[in-house]
Amino acid sequence: MGILFTIFTFTATVLLLIIIAFLYLTFQIYSGKSIKNPDYPPVNGTIFSRIFYFNRLYDYQTDVAKKQKTFRLLGPGQSELYTTDIRNIEHVLKTKFDNYTKGKYNQDIATDLFGNGIFAVDGDKWRQQRKLASFEFSTRILRDFSCSVFRRNAAKLVRVISEMAIVDQIFDMQAFDDSNALVFWRYVDPLWKLKKYFNIGSEASLKKNIKIIDAFVTNLIRTKRKLLAEERLCDDKEDILSRFLVESKKDPEEMNDKYLRDIILNFMIAGKDTSANTLSWFFYMLCKNPVIQEKVAQEVRDVTRSQDDVVNVEEFTANITDTALEQMHYLHAALTETLRLYPAVPLNPNYPPVNGTIFSQLFYFNRLYDYQTEVARKQKTFRLLAPGQSDLYTTDIRNIEHVLKTNFDNYTKGKYNQDIVIDLFGNGIFAVDGDKWRQQRKLASFEFSTRVLRDFSCSVFRRNAAKLVRVISEMAIVDQIFDMQDTLMRCTLDSIFKVGFGVELNCLEGSSKEGTEFMKAFDDSNALVYWRYVDPLWKLKRYFNIGSEASLKKNIKIIDAFVTNLIRTKRKLLAEERLCNDKEDILSRFLVESKKDPEEMNDKYLRDIILNFMIAGKDTSANTLSWFFYMLCKNPVIQEKVAQEVRDVTRSQDDVVNVEEFTANITDTTLEQMHYLHAALTETLRLYPAVPLDGRCAEVDDILPDGFRMKKGDGLYYMAYAMGRMPYIWGEDAEDFRPERWLNNGVFQPESPFKFIAFHNPNYAPVNGTVFRQLFHFNRLYDYQTEVARKQKTFRLLAPGQSELYTTDIRNIEHVLKTKFDKYRKGKYDQDIVTDLFGNGIFAVDGDKWRQQRKLASFTFSTRVLRDFSCSVFRRNAAKLVRNITEMAIVDQIFDMQDTLMRCTLDSIFKVGFGVELNCMEGSSKEGTEFMKAFDDSNALVYWRYVDPLWKLKRYLNIGSEASLTKNIKIIDAFVTNLIRTKRKLLAEERLWNDKEDILSRFLVESRKDSEEMNDKYLRDVILNFMIAGKDTSANTLSWFFYMLCKNPLIQEKLAQEVRDVTSSQDDVVNVEEFIANITDTALEQMHYLHAALTETLRLYPAVPVDGRCAEVDDILPDGYRMKKGDGLYYMAYAWQMLTFGRGCRGFRPERWLNNGFSSLNRHSSS
Repeated sequence: MGILFTIFTFTATVLLLIIIAFLYLTFQIYSGKSIKNPDYPPVNGTIFSRIFYFNRLYDYQTDVAKKQKTFRLLGPGQSELYTTDIRNIEHVLKTKFDNYTKGKYNQDIATDLFGNGIFAVDGDKWRQQRKLASFEFSTRILRDFSCSVFRRNAAKLVRVISEMAIVDQIFDMQAFDDSNALVFWRYVDPLWKLKKYFNIGSEASLKKNIKIIDAFVTNLIRTKRKLLAEERLCDDKEDILSRFLVESKKDPEEMNDKYLRDIILNFMIAGKDTSANTLSWFFYMLCKNPVIQEKVAQEVRDVTRSQDDVVNVEEFTANITDTALEQMHYLHAALTETLRLYPAVPLNPNYPPVNGTIFSQLFYFNRLYDYQTEVARKQKTFRLLAPGQSDLYTTDIRNIEHVLKTNFDNYTKGKYNQDIVIDLFGNGIFAVDGDKWRQQRKLASFEFSTRVLRDFSCSVFRRNAAKLVRVISEMAIVDQIFDMQDTLMRCTLDSIFKVGFGVELNCLEGSSKEGTEFMKAFDDSNALVYWRYVDPLWKLKRYFNIGSEASLKKNIKIIDAFVTNLIRTKRKLLAEERLCNDKEDILSRFLVESKKDPEEMNDKYLRDIILNFMIAGKDTSANTLSWFFYMLCKNPVIQEKVAQEVRDVTRSQDDVVNVEEFTANITDTTLEQMHYLHAALTETLRLYPAVPLDGRCAEVDDILPDGFRMKKGDGLYYMAYAMGRMPYIWGEDAEDFRPERWLNNGVFQPESPFKFIAFHNPNYAPVNGTVFRQLFHFNRLYDYQTEVARKQKTFRLLAPGQSELYTTDIRNIEHVLKTKFDKYRKGKYDQDIVTDLFGNGIFAVDGDKWRQQRKLASFTFSTRVLRDFSCSVFRRNAAKLVRNITEMAIVDQIFDMQDTLMRCTLDSIFKVGFGVELNCMEGSSKEGTEFMKAFDDSNALVYWRYVDPLWKLKRYLNIGSEASLTKNIKIIDAFVTNLIRTKRKLLAEERLWNDKEDILSRFLVESRKDSEEMNDKYLRDVILNFMIAGKDTSANTLSWFFYMLCKNPLIQEKLAQEVRDVTSSQDDVVNVEEFIANITDTALEQMHYLHAALTETLRLYPAVPVDGRCAEVDDILPDGYRMKKGDGLYYMAYAWQMLTFGRGCRGFRPERWLNNGFSSLNRHSSS
């Protein structure tokens, strides 16, 4: 009885506690909830009612929402509102975003699994993680790495599903994570906290799962951290964890293992289920809708050009490129429709989507405006993250009008832009805001509207236009090629200068030395100021007056001296009343105005105003006209329409035109009648605006008309170039040059100034990143350069203090290596890199030293004795090489062909160079083997310097690669110096023959004429440069040659047959010595196919894939791009050969070098 009583008492107590708890919860739920108050949403039950509908929760909520857009579920101490009203959603996620957080209720539920990751925190922690994640996920390395991973796993997925489909195996398309499910269950389990406290039921399972997750993830983090500390991870950290580990070094206390666990786990939670669930629903919907499925499949087949029945997975996935995906509109629509019906987690629409950092623009600098256009097609407004701010980019007309008109006073040029331009622009209209801007604008508007100035400027432009026509006509008569843009630049500068200062500069005719100097300083200053936008170190360089900032300061000094002198001369003439009352030029008119306020409008102020006027007028006019003539040349039909309109309006004849008479006919009246010309010029500005990108800075927090937020200090840039190509602004033919779009019944019709805006354009070779970018492509550098060269024959890589131009344009190569050879040298940059190994050898020196060595080498190498000696050495070592390879072939031994050839060529070069048998091929010389290793390693380490920005620091501290290089050079120097001294001693004792066969002996004899100059160090440099020139080039070319023969057995057989025919050798039996004896000069001359095959190898794999020179003076290349003194120009032999030989350029085809079976190597000398 006692036991039964105890059981009964316990059961009754538990039931009583449950009833009390239920009554307490009921009281908590219904008390103070204003259930019948119409100001609150209608109540649709309690939060516990969700447990009854858990298996169809979203369908249940949909049923309720069809009756009530917004409703409440009551909970203890609070209410939960559920809504489908778009206005409410926008209010919470955008308008009042800061007033709504995740809340303690959600955080309590999620924290055990999510920790302090982005899905569980608010405020500063959320912003910090979002900013860091936005930056990391926008990096090119991570994007490329993630794309390759998804592509590879997609291929793996296809194979797995295909195998199961073949055997009709049923499989689960979606896996569900236990921890995620258990955390989600907490939302409907009123007792989860109690179960967590007692560690029972679902909470015990959750705790166990989280323990497994934590152990696994923590172990991964510690392992990665250890590898990073031991420097066993490469510099390019591709995965997210490695990148965050590197970032954690800046704040190890904050970004500890727990913090990293939370961040990475939140990333996984964000990416895994959302992607898998969406794809699961997508395939489910396709199975439910076979017609739609077929449409999607057909579009994929059409875009990728795949067949129905036979598909190679790797080949198919390789065809899924960004371009291909952009063409799959139906697939995009089907996925979007899936997300509409079965949404994952929506993005935060409060701020514009992030599209990278401002530094990412450097990588697209060569095609920045086209890149921005591509992004703008997908997002009218997007963000680039910058230190301490965001930069918003937009093509939305509403935003542009908001910034430039409606809210103009709240957007200024901003300190960032002013700091960049003020050194050149001063306090001119392009650099100031507020009252100063208004004052100058008001004054300029008044002055430019006067009849006197308008008439004067028209007469100046008319006169210089006539001069331009005469200059171009003279060049056309003699078929002279000229730079259209440069000619227009000179013409517009002459015109602007005359209008601005009342002075004839005569740049077009080149008759003014001061004018030419000013023009050069003016153009260079513009380019250097523009460069500041991508140079993060410009302020530091300005402080130390180095590099580009030193050049800018020097140019501004020239400009200031020239302009200030003009102003003072004009002011003096005005004071002496030697200027007429009707002051025609702008400076004279401003000088008169300055009398009203001489302190404010001093010489410096006038300099700034006039210079800003020149900046506004010169480049904009010249660039627009350049693009205009370019578009006319590209569109001959439009060209003829423009010409015919001009002829009709001016009543000119086709064949006879007097320039003065013709320009006299170009009046305001006639110009107003040229509607098609007006339309063609406007269409040019639409596609090629003078300023493709411009912007303002927010002075206060703001909300743009498209709903996105601006924070104080954020920049908003409107993309005029991209806007001109937006179909939603200009129609589906937005990218077409069609002047007719501006005409209505033949009459010009303007557009809104916020729809059509145009400004300025730079004129240097397009930038394709920095020199450090080559580090990321080091293992495939030449293929990477080839890919870039396919888009741009000439491009730039930016380097500290200079630019490096890379070209495949034959005209540029001939210009540097022939026409202007003396103006291009190796330069200090290259010399600094190679001198430690090359010394003062021919590959490291310029000028007289280069000429002296070249002359001496040419004479020495042309002697019969040396030629015979070197031939005998190469013949003997070739026989040795054949025997070695034959022996290995007999026993099926695998060997390294390149290493074997390296040893053979080093033996040959060393014998010819020093007269010493090194025996590297047989490995019999310990010193020789040690020398060879040091020699090869030194070459590689010197080459590494080109992509190692810290090599000078490492050399100074004698650490890392530089310590290894120093050690290797020491071995080389000791070995070579000992050989030279031994040879010199033998020569002194007359124990060497009179006919010195090896190069060292010949140079030793020559050194007697100038023993101080041609000392042991000099001889070491000369001979080592000869070795560097001969060893790797020969061995690498032969390695590629044999590789290509193995890849092309038919060519191999043709070659072998030619050798057999010429040498009369048999197939099966060959005596090596006898065979080699048959390889004479005459026999080699008959081996045309061998010659062609070797040349084809060198075409595809040139011995020096990239080489270059440094400009000693400013220059303009034949393709029109500028070179500044100190800039390097590198000609890409590897890329050039890949791009110059037509469609089959990548194929190995010796026949391209043959004409009727004979060598026809008459290609351009640049090859």
